Amino acid sequence: MVVVIITSLTVGLFEQTDTFGETALIHAARAAAHPAIRFLLDAKADLNKMDNTGRNAVSHAATSDQLETVRLLLELGAAVPEATIEAHEAQGSFWLPALVKEAQKNQEDEEANQDYLEQIETERLEELAASWLQ
Repeated sequence: MVVVIITSLTVGLFEQTDTFGETALIHAARAAAHPAIRFLLDAKADLNKMDNTGRNAVSHAATSDQLETVRLLLELGAAVPEATIEAHEAQGSFWLPALVKEAQKNQEDEEANQDYLEQIETERLEELAASWLQ
């Protein structure tokens, strides 16, 4: 109960920004502070909120070469601004586009698995219903 109250009172605080438009989540991502990232997201911080330059948490993590943090944010559903990918490619750094493709493939696989599980459940329910009608 106390956690719910504290969380609901502080959600607005997590969306406050500094003079650069950066949120606590952006600062946590840049610092690779994974427990803080998870805490902020559990408290409903906006994963894709942009700063004054149009960069979000994953952009800042990528700029800081925080590979594992980028991977975590992508797994959690972060969108990568196209400008961030283009900047990395222009610098000859291709790990970010590769991670984005990996995350997209994982998302597609997850959706396919979910569809398959739903299909199996539907078939089982149909079989069960048919057995009841006999």
